[in-house]
Amino acid sequence: MLTHRATTAIILLSTLLITTGFHTLIRSASNSAFRLPVLPGVTVKVMQGNNQGDHIAAYESEYAFDFAVIGQSNFVITAAQSGQVIGFNNSSSIRCDQLNEESYPIQKPLKKCWASANFVLIADDDGKTASLYVHLLPYSGEPAMPKVTCGEHVNQGDPIGLAGTTGFSTGIHVHFQVESLPPSTSTSNCQQTNPSSGWWWTNSIPASFSNPEVLTQDACLSTNSNGVPQTDQCFLVSANPTPTTSTFRPFVGQWFGHARELIFQLDGHATYTGRVFRFCDTNPPPCDDFNRNPVGGLNEELLFTHVVGSTAYGTIISGTDDLVFAGETVHLKVGDPLSLTLQPEDKLSVSDTWVLCGPQTPPSDPMCSGA
Repeated sequence: MLTHRATTAIILLSTLLITTGFHTLIRSASNSAFRLPVLPGVTVKVMQGNNQGDHIAAYESEYAFDFAVIGQSNFVITAAQSGQVIGFNNSSSIRCDQLNEESYPIQKPLKKCWASANFVLIADDDGKTASLYVHLLPYSGEPAMPKVTCGEHVNQGDPIGLAGTTGFSTGIHVHFQVESLPPSTSTSNCQQTNPSSGWWWTNSIPASFSNPEVLTQDACLSTNSNGVPQTDQCFLVSANPTPTTSTFRPFVGQWFGHARELIFQLDGHATYTGRVFRFCDTNPPPCDDFNRNPVGGLNEELLFTHVVGSTAYGTIISGTDDLVFAGETVHLKVGDPLSLTLQPEDKLSVSDTWVLCGPQTPPSDPMCSGA
């Protein structure tokens, strides 16, 4: 929902000419280089589509989309197309009620408040356009939180941040638009300075998505969108049909820890099982019997789609949510993200705080003893 400054009639005319020309370049949505900018396995809803609300030519955003994920708040945002990071901001906590008025953390006039949003700008590999992702959550340094670096090349589907509501925004979502490359940037440089100037916002360009679910019927309105999502449509996001199996090879195998086991397959599918113990000497019934048989557990089916550095990213695609930790139930839901990070000595750190071990882990390691 991020909006932009009003433009003059001359700029509007030039924008119209540019975007009209690009219409002829999008021959087939099935051949589009773009995919929905969220992880597979989640249901995404189009909060605002082309030429809806403040997605208008006067704000250079008539071909933008606002996406939210049903059942998740700060969901993972992924790269819709491969490319090079040419700009970003990940340190803002400012939210705006109006273009020039800050509403959080304090209420005050703020010129170009809309430009205080966290964003990632990626020069697409086609060399002609850039992809803009806006309203991201500030980077917190948590191990599982995605982060891009200046000049980094990212692959399609790589996590690049978490959805937030920074800048001119009402509610958590990601504003996505394909746009012209800013005049002062190229794939050979990256600009981190002065993000509040709004240099990273240019005229939006028509875009479609090659996800099969977008090309057929959506999950809410049962209408055909032909690659261009419409407001209020919903899509259960599919996996990229062309993952490379070598991507997951370092994670393949059986990993184990105390009351935990993860079996990772070459195609990115994994099973994650565990036991939950509640001993009778410290807990009221129901609890384990004298043979310490567990009263509950988890049995999750996972799908991993991408690897960034030493971390594999995936989602829960089916399973239970009966996980008791420190006396509190932690509900793991279908669609929740999980990540696995390779560590030294054949260990695997899971984003739910558990550490698993592989066959090469020293037997004396306390993390893996008593598994």
